[in-house]
Order: sequence, then structure tokens, then C-alpha cells
Amino acid sequence: MIVREISASNINKANKKKGIKAIIPYLFLLPHLIFFAIFVVYPFFYGIYISFTNFNLMGNPEFIWFDNYVQIFTFGSKYSKDFFAGLGHTLIYTVTAVPLIVFVPLVLAVLLYAIKNVRIRNIFQSILYSTSILSVSTVVLIFTWLLDRDNGLFNNLFLVDINFKGNAVLTWVAIISLTLWSGVGGNMIIFLSSISSIPKSQYEAASLDGANAFQRFFRLTLPSLRFPLTFSLITGVIGGFNVFGQPYLFGGQVGSYETVMMEIYGYAFGKSPMAGMASAMSVLLGIIILLVSIVQFRMMREK
Repeated sequence: MIVREISASNINKANKKKGIKAIIPYLFLLPHLIFFAIFVVYPFFYGIYISFTNFNLMGNPEFIWFDNYVQIFTFGSKYSKDFFAGLGHTLIYTVTAVPLIVFVPLVLAVLLYAIKNVRIRNIFQSILYSTSILSVSTVVLIFTWLLDRDNGLFNNLFLVDINFKGNAVLTWVAIISLTLWSGVGGNMIIFLSSISSIPKSQYEAASLDGANAFQRFFRLTLPSLRFPLTFSLITGVIGGFNVFGQPYLFGGQVGSYETVMMEIYGYAFGKSPMAGMASAMSVLLGIIILLVSIVQFRMMREK
């Protein structure tokens, strides 16, 4: 009997220890889960709720059902013009900047991989990546100084008089250029890491079979980068639709560069706040991003 009681108590202690060990990982996750619930989950659902209200950030929200959405889709209204004009500018940025942010880093990664001297490769890699550690505001300040009409380095160096902020096309060229300059480093590192993981024996076998550099790239390197390319493209599109800092800080002609996020910011925190309308625009933008991402993912998966 005593032996049985001892063995039973040992089993209970072992079960308690297992239970404690099973709980410990969740205790470490708990602070993050709390943070995530407070600053992500709650604002997400509260924002959807606010989109159905008339709310000016003061007092209690007034529930108005779908009025905000109806006004956005009432073509000719101020809200409709602002939203779709901002969406058009956002599409211009996304369609132009995202392919460049994927293609240019890919080319740079291939060129860096071709450098056999590891020390020289690391030097160039560090130089190209260094721009990615700068904040958006810093990058915009640098380009604002470089492209300033009166005192900018570009106009004074090439002895021209170009007003980058006075022309819509030139404004977008400047915004996309500064985005590309500051954004190539991250994707370049991802692509270079993926290329480096490809066994060299595969390249050697392809060379022995008579494949030239272009054939090795399109038939060996590119298929191996399927997942990094998919990741970079989808995250690039999401970032493109959420672009705010670059056009907001760089500026330009009024009505020629405002993105959806800038319109949302203006309605939410302008002189006459309309948080309900801003939330409705945010919800519509989120739906657009979700649909585009799903289409992208399925197309890339099929290919």
C-alpha cells in the first residue's frame, strides 16, 4: 500500500511538472498577445465600427449605418473625388515603384553573386544596404535638398532649372526614385541569400550541358527564387497601397500627388475631423489590398 501511495504521488508530481512546462511557453507569449490584442485586434474592430458612425474624435460616435460608404460611392461628391483621386495616385505609385523595388534588387543580387572575391562583395553589399537603414523622413530630406530648384545639387551640378515639385510627373519621378534608393537593400539581401543557397554543383552541371549565363539565370536561378519573389511582390504591393511618408513629406502640386493614406489622414486629423469617413476609406482600402494580395498569391502559386 505504501509503495502504491508513493508511486501515485510521484505520478501526480510528474503530471504537475508536465503541466507547468506546458504552460511556460504560453506565459512567455502572453505579453505579446496582450500587446497584440490592445494595439491591433481592438483598433481593427473599433475602426470598422467607427466607419458606420459620424464621429469627429470628440464626444460619442453617432451610428449612421452605411452613410459614409454611400457618400464615397456617390460619384461627384467631394468624398468620392478625394478617395478615387487618392486611389489613382496610389495605383500610379504601386504599379511603378513595386516592379522596380523587385527587379532592381534582383539584378543587384545577381551581380553581387557574380563577384568571386567575398571581401569585395561584402563591401558593395554593405554600401547598397546602408540606405535601407535610413528613416523615410531622412531620405526625403536628402532628396528634397538634392532636387531643390534653387539650391539643390542636381540643378546646380547639371546647370538646369527643373522644378520637381511644380510638375506632377517630375514629382512622382522624385518620389519613386527616393523610394527605390532607400528600398533596394532589403530585397537585395533576401535575393542574394536565396541565390547563395543554390548548390554550385547545379550551376556547374548546367555549364557542362552548354547553358549560357542567361539560360542558367532563367532556368535555374529564377525558379529557385519563386518564394522570395512572391514574398517581395506581395509585401511591396501592400506597402505601395499604404504609402504615406514619401509623398506627404516631399510634397508637390496640390491635387497631383495625394495618396489614399494621405486623404485618410486628412479626414481623420484635419481641421474638421471626420473619423467615421476616414475609417470607411480605410476599410475600403483594406478590402482592396486583401483582394489584390489574394490574386497575386494565386497567380504566383500557379506559375
